[in-house]
Amino acid sequence: MTRKAIVVSLLALCLGCCLALADTIIDTTPSWDGTSGIGVYGDSPWTPTCGQTVTVPLTDTVLKSYTFQMWLDPTVIFRGEVYAWDGAEATGSGLWESLPMHTSANLAFEPVSFNTGGLPLAAGQQYVLFATTSEDPGSGHGLWGFTFADVYSGGGFAFLNADASHWTTGAWTQYVGNDLAFRADFGPAGPQVPEPGTMALLVMGIVGIVAKRRKR
Repeated sequence: MTRKAIVVSLLALCLGCCLALADTIIDTTPSWDGTSGIGVYGDSPWTPTCGQTVTVPLTDTVLKSYTFQMWLDPTVIFRGEVYAWDGAEATGSGLWESLPMHTSANLAFEPVSFNTGGLPLAAGQQYVLFATTSEDPGSGHGLWGFTFADVYSGGGFAFLNADASHWTTGAWTQYVGNDLAFRADFGPAGPQVPEPGTMALLVMGIVGIVAKRRKR
């Protein structure tokens, strides 16, 4: 095999590995105008639980993180939650829960991310990713970024005007054909291939060795 053929083969291998690394990203924020919101979310008497239903991709089934656009009083205390979804309500036991969180005092929409640490989910199944004020004392209220459009076909906006005991025992209200301004990052299950930068350095090193041997 010629040096040129070896280099081309190695570059193709590197490209394939980099493509394999790419996560599946569900992101409605590019379709959001940056100012439209829905509410009112927060502690009683406001709506305590809001979220987005999603369908897990067939290949990348590990939920790494999800992000909502929020404009809340910094005194609103909430937690992120992940539950299975049966089309009408959360079901089963909670799959993941964050520590108590709050927004900054910027008085503007800001991305609030919930990093799950890598939560394995079932391919093709629906789940609800949400944030709730039901479990922590706090005060205040605010808005969630809202697209007012059916940007994502695999789910939609859902909320519940009840405490945590009703998450799996009562039907949530759904705005069919409307999505929150949100992002969900899904990665592959199983062993990970090297980072793109690492793979690139490896290929460059091999190419250098091949070139050096050809000069001898």
